[in-house]
Amino acid sequence: MFVRNIEIMLNKYFILVLAIFCVGSLFAQSTINLGPSDEVINNFFEAEGISILNSSLISGNRDEQIALLSNGIEGANLAIDQGIAFSTGNIESDLLSINQSAETSNTHQAFVDADLQSIDSLAVFDPVIYQFEIQITNPTVTQIKIRYQFGSEEYPNWVGSRFNDVFAVFVSGPGFEETINVASIPTSGNPTAVNFVNGGVEGANSDGSPTDLTQTDLYINNGHVTDGSANNNPQPGPFPIHIEYNGITEVIESTITGLQFGEVYTIKLAIADVADQAFDSGVIFEPFITNIEQSEISLLKEGEIFEMQNQDYLTPGDLIKYSFTIINIGEQTLTSLMLNDFSFPDQIEIPELETTTLFPGDTISVEAFYAISQDDINAGVVYNQAEVFAIDQASQDLIAFSKDPTPLPEDHPFYLASCPFCTVVILPQNPQINLVKRALIDINTPIPPVINQEIIYSFDLKNTGNVDLYDLELIDHLPGIEIMGSVDFLQVGEIATESFTASYRVQQIDIEQGQVLNQAEVFAYSPLDQEVSDLSDFDNFFQDRPTIVEFSECQLEIFNAITPNDDGINDVFKIQGIECFPDNRVQIFNRYGVKIYDDKNYDNQQVVFDGKSSGRATLSSSSGVPSGVYFYILEYTDREGVKHKKQGDLYINQGN
Repeated sequence: MFVRNIEIMLNKYFILVLAIFCVGSLFAQSTINLGPSDEVINNFFEAEGISILNSSLISGNRDEQIALLSNGIEGANLAIDQGIAFSTGNIESDLLSINQSAETSNTHQAFVDADLQSIDSLAVFDPVIYQFEIQITNPTVTQIKIRYQFGSEEYPNWVGSRFNDVFAVFVSGPGFEETINVASIPTSGNPTAVNFVNGGVEGANSDGSPTDLTQTDLYINNGHVTDGSANNNPQPGPFPIHIEYNGITEVIESTITGLQFGEVYTIKLAIADVADQAFDSGVIFEPFITNIEQSEISLLKEGEIFEMQNQDYLTPGDLIKYSFTIINIGEQTLTSLMLNDFSFPDQIEIPELETTTLFPGDTISVEAFYAISQDDINAGVVYNQAEVFAIDQASQDLIAFSKDPTPLPEDHPFYLASCPFCTVVILPQNPQINLVKRALIDINTPIPPVINQEIIYSFDLKNTGNVDLYDLELIDHLPGIEIMGSVDFLQVGEIATESFTASYRVQQIDIEQGQVLNQAEVFAYSPLDQEVSDLSDFDNFFQDRPTIVEFSECQLEIFNAITPNDDGINDVFKIQGIECFPDNRVQIFNRYGVKIYDDKNYDNQQVVFDGKSSGRATLSSSSGVPSGVYFYILEYTDREGVKHKKQGDLYINQGN
């Protein structure tokens, strides 16, 4: 006893040192209400199927040694969030202080309890003993689970000594031949006490008392040394639990079994310091748990594409097969089973169940089929959920919604946050479009090569995929072509024949090449924003060939008379086919040999003789030359580089 008192004095000496060490550190803590009444304690412990009667505090100071605890997990890192706590010292200090040193928070009167002494004859110091009766009010209740955490300041120095603070739950009543302590270590059967659940090392003050060092899986070191040496203050830490105790157990579960319907049993919760009043211990309880048979039902629903009319891609009317598995995962027999697929009440016919009764652990399975619609294919996915109804033995209605056994992860594009357990069947899409570009002339009959001659094109677009298409865009890279029209939407199988047209005027380079050759390209988007495109063909949706407009063979024909009176007929000197030979020169002379016109690259359009002189020795260029007979000379180079020269008379009539 003298040694224990000296240790207490040393502990007080180190409090100031440790307080300075902890300045600036803020610790979370649980919340407590001191001195709960019997009614509060009873309401806390009471569980379904039992009633608590005739409670009394046999020993202990209610205001100093008992508290109602909340926020234990987040606030103090306990394994119990809501609890009732007993302490052999001061419960407020024990629960709201970080572990500073092994010390005694308070002392109380000794009390002799025969049941406690049956465990340890010295378990008479600072005890808290709370006793009540329970009556079993539900015939399915045959056992009660008691879950608790036991902690102590006796750790670690006094492990293996007579100072073996102890906690017990005593039960007596019908079916029990004698009072028994059910608060034993599950794997050893020893009482819940310092010597029988600890860190696995005897303390520096061990005196050879009976000790079990094998229950370390149940023990949490809250900052003390672990090698058996003296645990001097300040302790080394870390301090994982925000309580005063040097050590605390994990949650220990004890079970009271063999309970009978209608019977009354006495339960006594007791904790005490052993051998002296120094160094306190405590226990934190969870609410009681009864074993009422639960009723529960589960429904699994899987879906897969079952039958396709087209082996290449889905089409409306293809089938999805749904497999339903109903499982009785509870402890009661269920009756009046009824399966309903409320997502598609009119499209899915669920066959009649083989039985409407399901025993615990049994399953029943059925299959049903759903015909895919075009809207489903456009969406790319079918979401679906069913529900199952049943009645349990207590005539309570049960309902369970189906779950997909292989749900999509949250990062999947088709994950549906509003229905994470929906059965999901992904429908492959095959968006496709095809384009035909036609010239509105007989492309088998070459046309004369004339600059600025207009060629009109028409376009046919066909949706050849299995989804509707949106935001169609037609692009034609032929320089100078003008596209007119628009298409915003094209259904599966639809052909748009008059939505786009284009106009193009022949250019010199086309004449030199002898043809206009070009391909257009169409772009469109699926409902899932997948881009598709196609190059045009001139008469077939499923090929990609350019559209060609050929010109006839270039032959020169020189018209030898003009009437430049701006009536649009014979107003200029026309040399048909000259566009094929841009490397040319045209000269015109009057009857006296005076040159009245001379120009290169004659083209009947921009470079052309319109009856006005450009010669310096004749009339003003703004005036028409006199009517009469003139003489022309045409020089040109053909495509093979051969030079040619033609000449002849040109008659000009300014009067008509």
